[in-house]
Amino acid sequence: TYYAVYAPIAYKVTYTITCAGNTESVSDSPFYRGDVVTLRTPEEITGYTFDGWMINGVPVSGNTITIDSEDIEVTGNYTAKKVNVIFDANGGFFDGDAAITEKVEEYDFATAINIPSFEPAKAGYEFVGWAATDDAESKLTNLGTVDSESDYRFYAVWKASYATYTINVYKQGIDGEYAFAEAIEFSGLVETEVSYTPETIENFTFNAEESVLSGTVLADGSRELTVKYDRNKYVVTWIDEFDGSVISTEEVYFEAIPTAPEYSREGYDFVGWTPAIHAVLNDKDDANANVYTADIDVIAYDAVFNANGGQFANGSETMTLPVDFGASILPQGIPTKTGYTFTGWDIAVPATMPAEDMTITATW
Repeated sequence: TYYAVYAPIAYKVTYTITCAGNTESVSDSPFYRGDVVTLRTPEEITGYTFDGWMINGVPVSGNTITIDSEDIEVTGNYTAKKVNVIFDANGGFFDGDAAITEKVEEYDFATAINIPSFEPAKAGYEFVGWAATDDAESKLTNLGTVDSESDYRFYAVWKASYATYTINVYKQGIDGEYAFAEAIEFSGLVETEVSYTPETIENFTFNAEESVLSGTVLADGSRELTVKYDRNKYVVTWIDEFDGSVISTEEVYFEAIPTAPEYSREGYDFVGWTPAIHAVLNDKDDANANVYTADIDVIAYDAVFNANGGQFANGSETMTLPVDFGASILPQGIPTKTGYTFTGWDIAVPATMPAEDMTITATW
């Protein structure tokens, strides 16, 4: 009797790897049916990302495969990483917008960096080109190739001619604090001395002590001069309508809303101020521009005459007379009471009405 003898068939796993257009293959063997093969760990290549292993275009799940009855080809591809190339306006700006100080372009690793078609602008400077440092005086003619995963930054190179300098204008607010009002830009030759003559502004006074009016023009356009204006104050007067007397006066900043004094007068209702309280005005042409008068209305109080069991000519037991504060109180007749003689009133009738209601009762 003879018996067949079988030898296991050896299979191989071939790794085909593509990176930057170059393809290489390497094989591992022998493997036999049923073997579980741990796939190779892909090499880390600077500037590239491994996309993962695939078999027949299908991604491999996990890092192992099982040998069946044929050789296996595993393919892998590396994709170039994206690297930012930043073009820094270096004190300038792009697209006419001062807020846009840099532009970013994305390059694949290992590609050449092109000189961009866009150019920044900067007042008082001529754009020369791009350099690798922010203080370079000459431009690069070739920006090189992306050979690092880190961002690349190129700086605009400027040639100074005229540079701007700024006058920062501050005006005192109604709260007494200086507030930025505007920035006035001028142009001057770099390294020359410039000065500013303050304007005459109505309702404001130039403050020389707080201002800086001269300086040297700097190449980067950063020279700033400062001019401050104090807000004028005008007198606000509060008048009592009752007798024309001055209640109070105060100096208040131009355009501020004055605070009215507390006001009251016995026997009168305070109605308000005339004119309506408004922002303080320049009183150069109108002495009464900031003069307010307290409007008051006299209050009428009730003088009630009580017949005290008798009656008045109209048959009523009481007679109510509304009388303005300070006006004369004139009783309207004397009451009568059957069997009694009127002897007067329980209190002396005041010559003028007090600031309260009152009741006057007949006596018999």
